[in-house]
Amino acid sequence: MLLASYAILVAVIAAGLLLAREPAALKGRVILALNVAFVTLGAALQFFGAHFPVAPWILLSVLALLVGWMVDRSWFLVHISQEKTMASVAMSMARLLVKTKVDRGRYSVEASGRSASIEVLGWPAGIVVLNFGGDWHHNKLRLVRAYLAKQFRGVLPPLVIRLPT
Repeated sequence: MLLASYAILVAVIAAGLLLAREPAALKGRVILALNVAFVTLGAALQFFGAHFPVAPWILLSVLALLVGWMVDRSWFLVHISQEKTMASVAMSMARLLVKTKVDRGRYSVEASGRSASIEVLGWPAGIVVLNFGGDWHHNKLRLVRAYLAKQFRGVLPPLVIRLPT
C-alpha cells in the first residue's frame, strides 16, 4: 500500500512536469524530501505493526535514500532546450554582476574565496539538468540561485511553515 501510494505520487509529479506549458523545474531537494518521507513513514508503519518483508524494505529504503542524496543538488528542467538554459544561466550571472568562467556548459564562479559551479547537461526526451557544485552559501551566489529559480515554474507549490511569534 505504501509503495503504491509512493508510485502514484511520483506519477502525479511526472505528469505535472510533462503537462506544463512553460519551462518547469523539479528540484532534487524535493525528491530527497519525498524519499526521506517514504522511508520514515515506512519505518513508522513497521514499528507500529505493519510487517513488510525486511530484506526488500531495507533494499528499497537504501535505494530511495541513495537516489535522493545523489540528486539533492540538481534541478530537472522540462520544456526548455539546453541552449536556452545556458543562455538563462549566463544572463542571470551577467545581470547580477557575477564573474563567470564558461567551459562547455559548465559555469564556474568565485565569490569571496568560495568557488561554485553550475553544469548544464542535456538528457534525452528534452530534459535539461542543472547540477550545482561547490559552496553556494555566499549571499551573491544565493541570489544567483534565487534568480534562476524565478525563471522556471516549480511542479509543486512551495511549502512554507511559519511558527507563531
